[in-house]
Amino acid sequence: LIASMNERAAMLHDLVSDYVNQLPRDPQLAVLAKIVGGASLARRSTVAQAEAVAAEARASLEIFLSGDWACSSHLGRTLLNNAFQLSDPLRFPLNDPHLKVVFESGISLVMNVMELGYDSHGWRLAMEMNRRPMGTTVASCMERFAAR
Repeated sequence: LIASMNERAAMLHDLVSDYVNQLPRDPQLAVLAKIVGGASLARRSTVAQAEAVAAEARASLEIFLSGDWACSSHLGRTLLNNAFQLSDPLRFPLNDPHLKVVFESGISLVMNVMELGYDSHGWRLAMEMNRRPMGTTVASCMERFAAR
């Protein structure tokens, strides 16, 4: 997995860049923006919403590539999954052995494992929640949760 992530790091950055470039036209942008920045972001311009969601997607990729998976947000992992699923199959073919490993043994696996660590009380596996890179929304939510 690590070798495949390293081998395709530039391609993964391109894949996420292609995805975030499509965000202004995404019919779910307002929903994603509300998750990232709350109701106030959902009321802002499409450009502001897309920039905030794009920052979350980019941060999630950096977290994933660094192997700091416990610090990734549910939304960030979902955005990476979306980026794969909506990617151009000619540019990012899933029959590419490295991309296949990254998607199946990386992103999909992390999504499934982290789902097991979540319940109505919050994240159980985010042991080092204050490490960076972490999206600002995730950090502020974790700080509010820790203050309870």
